[in-house]
Amino acid sequence: MLKKSDEILIKGSEVKDEQTVTSQLTFCDFCVSVKKGNSECGDSAFVYYDKNKLIAGVFDGVSGEPDAALASSVAAANILESLRAHDHATEKLLEDALVHSHTKIKKGFTTGSIVFLEKDGTVTIAGVGDSPIYTITGDSIYSELHLARVVRNGDSILKFLSSRHMITSFIGPSNNDIIVCTKSGKLAKDEKLIIATDGLLDNLYVGVHDGYITDSLGLVDLKNILPKEGSSENIVRSLMVDITKRISAGKIEHKDRLLHPKDDDISIICIGFK
Repeated sequence: MLKKSDEILIKGSEVKDEQTVTSQLTFCDFCVSVKKGNSECGDSAFVYYDKNKLIAGVFDGVSGEPDAALASSVAAANILESLRAHDHATEKLLEDALVHSHTKIKKGFTTGSIVFLEKDGTVTIAGVGDSPIYTITGDSIYSELHLARVVRNGDSILKFLSSRHMITSFIGPSNNDIIVCTKSGKLAKDEKLIIATDGLLDNLYVGVHDGYITDSLGLVDLKNILPKEGSSENIVRSLMVDITKRISAGKIEHKDRLLHPKDDDISIICIGFK
């Protein structure tokens, strides 16, 4: 019997290999998975649901900085706590949740992206850093948030590969401004959302032409490797298997695309609206 409400909190500091949870709700299905790739998993994630809404988020502790796993874990737990009592969301509500979470983080830095889906399909999203949120509509896929990276389409391949890890905004104890990107709308039946850390993003083929980047988000590749049909669970498990194989295989270069995989933690949440 389906619980009236429930929450899943996966703290990176507690992930030993991979944690995956999937469920079917009356208005959507979802799957959340966090896979360790570094010596300590810096990714965390949460999903909360009740009869009125589903709230989900991924958090990526900034690699190379101390206490990355702690920062992402604290942010995930704090934002879950601040949002679960609300039945409706505004962009301001999600922005405030992300901005205010930095006061709870005493050490380390993290990115974060969150989705608030109401039972009628109303959806509000927000993000800080470079954890993408995608919408899958039929055969099309769209990236919904501007990512806080120093590289983008039009940059040289050399600049892109050497600087793709650099971000301009993050959550944590610093004097930097926290820049939150937000968006709201309404999902149609059978549309899906994917929330992911850059462990997915940086292991996609990027488009290239004459030495320059044409598809920095790997949207063409992601569209091609997504299962044509299937549940949210099928999508998440398929992506995890594919990305794990790519990391092991190493870099591949073609005339119009290239893959320079990166060993990293991977977090993916897929939500399918019914």
